[in-house]
Amino acid sequence: IIDSLRLMADNRNIVFVKDFDDNLPSLIFDPELLHRVLSNLLENSLKFSQPGTKIFIDARQFSESQVKVTIKDQGCGIAADKLDKIKAPFYQADKSDTRPTGGLGLGLAIAEKILIGHGTTLTIESEEGKGTICSFMLKVATPD
Repeated sequence: IIDSLRLMADNRNIVFVKDFDDNLPSLIFDPELLHRVLSNLLENSLKFSQPGTKIFIDARQFSESQVKVTIKDQGCGIAADKLDKIKAPFYQADKSDTRPTGGLGLGLAIAEKILIGHGTTLTIESEEGKGTICSFMLKVATPD
């Protein structure tokens, strides 16, 4: 996914920084659906980040039964009063005719539905002018 977005990132002078735990366990997820989630989240980070910034992608063992995936950007951030609404279909934090980015406001809604189907949810933390952190958990596969 990162490789498929690298040209867009390079054109904007944005760097992806990956940091995955060594020896992550096997996980339970639908690869096509998780690809969609990660693509949506990384595309949003690219869309709302300023040139010359970094996007961090982390995967860490959170507990014996879960791995936490985190995407953190240094973008424009989201106003606190809009955070509880941004996962709703067609919602856009900036609804002005002059907004600098496109889209229908479906990416986060789709990501949330897919993650709910995986028994988890999308957590979003943000601060205007500082960036956004999106994270979710994935289940560790057990031998049985």
